[in-house]
Amino acid sequence: MYKKVLILIDNSSIIEEVVQYTYNLFPDSTLFLLSVINLGPFAGYYTKTVFREMKSLAEETLNKLELLLEEKGAKFQTEV
Repeated sequence: MYKKVLILIDNSSIIEEVVQYTYNLFPDSTLFLLSVINLGPFAGYYTKTVFREMKSLAEETLNKLELLLEEKGAKFQTEV
């Protein structure tokens, strides 16, 4: 069916279910998990601190999802 599927990752509580559901729909596809950090509203003095915190949270979420997909034997790539 589809060779590649892009999943935008946020830190919501439902994201694990979204990734599992997507994998179940497209088990032969390569899943691309992408987390985007938008600093627009946080620009200013604390930008670096906020960026580090948001990146850390995004990486933590992606690590959990990587473990989930590795257990299933899925093909995937992640990027923050």
